[in-house]
Amino acid sequence: LAANLPRKCSMNIAYMGGRQAGIIGLLTIQALGHDLAHVVAYDANMAKIARSFTWEDVYRSLSEVNNDWEGVDLLLSVHGREIVSQSLLDRLPLGGVNVHPCLYAFKGKDPVDRFLQSEYGQASVGVHRMTNQVDEGEVLCEFFTTVSKSRGTEGIYNRLYPLYPLAIQRTLLILEEKSKTTNTKSEISSMP
Repeated sequence: LAANLPRKCSMNIAYMGGRQAGIIGLLTIQALGHDLAHVVAYDANMAKIARSFTWEDVYRSLSEVNNDWEGVDLLLSVHGREIVSQSLLDRLPLGGVNVHPCLYAFKGKDPVDRFLQSEYGQASVGVHRMTNQVDEGEVLCEFFTTVSKSRGTEGIYNRLYPLYPLAIQRTLLILEEKSKTTNTKSEISSMP
């Protein structure tokens, strides 16, 4: 994964996630060498994995983080369960992004279940900028795969899991490039 696309800098990321996709996202950030400022885990398995990497402060909600956002470049959410305030997003040099299955057609909750009831034949993992409105920000990237609906919700997710690292990596590269061209005030540190 990391060898596919070169990385030029390391971000300080606050992460919120849950379920299997959330764990995949957390492991992707770790594999890419980014720093984790905070981890908000929405279930016990996610918290256990986070603590196994010696992140002592694993939170259950963003409100537990308080005002400790100094030096954080980006908030990244994978199966997050909270709407993030615009004031918090505005404090972060790169704002926030959310990774969402079937973003192209099914914003909001239960997208895979709604996909199964639809006429669509391709499922996806998309990433969009966070706003204070659910799944309404600019779409940064989206990866698609053809799926068999007979596999059910679990089968669809099993086909989507490999797309999460690709979408996260592509998004981080996009944000790195945009931060260079728009002169953001990010404190992203250059890698040697």
